[in-house]
Amino acid sequence: YGYVFDYETADVWRDRTHARGCCPEMPSVPASNNDDNSIDELSETYADDGNGWNVLACVVEKTRRHQFSVSEKTTAATTTTTKNYPHINQLTINHYKPGEGIGSHVDTKSAFADGLISISLNG
Repeated sequence: YGYVFDYETADVWRDRTHARGCCPEMPSVPASNNDDNSIDELSETYADDGNGWNVLACVVEKTRRHQFSVSEKTTAATTTTTKNYPHINQLTINHYKPGEGIGSHVDTKSAFADGLISISLNG
């Protein structure tokens, strides 16, 4: 969701008006849910109702707000800072059969610099 990955260029199609760039929008929560507690409550309600798409929207929003710990090593020292990704705009969901999985590969950093959520399901 968000953007279509183009394997020929090893980048994403950011132009949604192009036929190859057509991809569903990311799930989102209502704008009225501004704090983490209301998102948690909303997520529980959606889960109780069996509404997986909206639960996923809550996970995306919580991920956008989360402060991640990032360590950077240099020759002199390792520094740790926090970073968040409020503009995450890509979501990949992979569903694998038992024994399957994603093969070894290297991603193009520029395609994912603004954040990406990846969910892998087995079974």
